[in-house]
Amino acid sequence: MNDIFKILGTLVANFGGKTITFLITRQEHKTFKMPKTTDFYYQDALNINIVKNSSGVEVQNNSNVQYEYDRKAITSMFVNNGIVNFYYTRTNCGAGWGSINLKKISNTEVSWTYLPNDTVLTAKNCPGNPDITYLPETKNLIFTKQ
Repeated sequence: MNDIFKILGTLVANFGGKTITFLITRQEHKTFKMPKTTDFYYQDALNINIVKNSSGVEVQNNSNVQYEYDRKAITSMFVNNGIVNFYYTRTNCGAGWGSINLKKISNTEVSWTYLPNDTVLTAKNCPGNPDITYLPETKNLIFTKQ
């Protein structure tokens, strides 16, 4: 996992005519709570804390998320064959939860794949104005380290 930590910092990509900026940070001994239990465990983790749009406006900030099951948390779960697997918990009403994979291509480039699970939102199961997912839903999008 040590080589993966080289992707820490600000990453930028263009997708759908928009510039997307992520800030990836490392958190040592992050607390994880197991669902439906009182059990906690600890591991080093990578977090995607800030998502900005093309205008540089912050559209999502996960800096204050305490547990990976909190809304909008994006936390690494494991590394397999040089790919960091993140879990995105969701926005309101469960929209967008799923898996994000980052693969280091070089010291300055990372490949992004976001595989959200589908959630059908209706006025009944998600009244009001539900959040939207700002993450680029695509495979092999190249982010460049700034």
